[in-house]
Amino acid sequence: MSGLGQRLGRLKSILRTAGERPMEWLSPAVTGCMLCGKTVLPQQGDSYPERGMASYRQLRQATCVSCFVSIPWLDRIQCEICGRGVSCGDCLRRTERHFVCNRSAVGYSSAMREWLAMYKYRGHERLAPLLAEMLVPVFIRLTEETGVFSYKRGRIGLREGPGRGLQRFKQWVHHAWNPYADLSRSWDAITYVPISGERAQERGFNQAQQLALHLADKFEIPIYDLLRRDRHTEKMSFKTRAERQRDSRSLFTGNEAQIRKLESRTPANTEAYRILLIDDIYTTGSTAEACAVALIHCASRPVHLYTLTWARS
Repeated sequence: MSGLGQRLGRLKSILRTAGERPMEWLSPAVTGCMLCGKTVLPQQGDSYPERGMASYRQLRQATCVSCFVSIPWLDRIQCEICGRGVSCGDCLRRTERHFVCNRSAVGYSSAMREWLAMYKYRGHERLAPLLAEMLVPVFIRLTEETGVFSYKRGRIGLREGPGRGLQRFKQWVHHAWNPYADLSRSWDAITYVPISGERAQERGFNQAQQLALHLADKFEIPIYDLLRRDRHTEKMSFKTRAERQRDSRSLFTGNEAQIRKLESRTPANTEAYRILLIDDIYTTGSTAEACAVALIHCASRPVHLYTLTWARS
């Protein structure tokens, strides 16, 4: 049995390592810093939080020291609703909310504004995996906050009684193949904020969709095109808070075909859908609110919508 145990241990190590390889093509030895082109120096004594440690390491390998330290991570949350690091007037003024909460990876500093502009407007689509990987630590933290998953312990609630040993062995094997298995099962679906046809033609891609696809693939969570954008609007970044709220009303509708598909693939005893909505920036919450209303209107069961955004403006 000791030999078998050693072989299983090696298999587990190999599989776990394989799960951390998707970004190896970002190797600085080939491209230098993905953002500024400077030489990426070897890491010396870098330490990373336990949550999403591999993601922090990969980001550090793809960026120079200056770019990496310029990232304003949102580690301390002051507003539990929008995830801002300071008290939020928008959330205090909001009288009704249909989404649960938002969490963002970074603050929208001048450096982050430049990074996003390079990606969205200047054709640097190769930045998509890097920006998406920045969502991973906050995604793990958000999943922990929901109370369903613990990064250290995994999903709680393994039944007691006969067969528990076999169940634990099956769980171990599943973890060896997919270390994120318990975390992944905490969500019924990932979706994203759609853009208008005019914007898609102008830009060539939907940045929220690309971020969502990266997370869905990494964590093996089903992704659905649950929303439709009913009309084109001018860029929200140019508008005031009042204009954002006004223009977001009735801006989205549910994609009924995709919602029915989600429902058909979700266990019948599910009381409410746990859906993660991905977008690039959270400013006032108007977009998240409009998306939540559209999904709640079309779904046959209650919807608990959480939003995960790259930056908090």
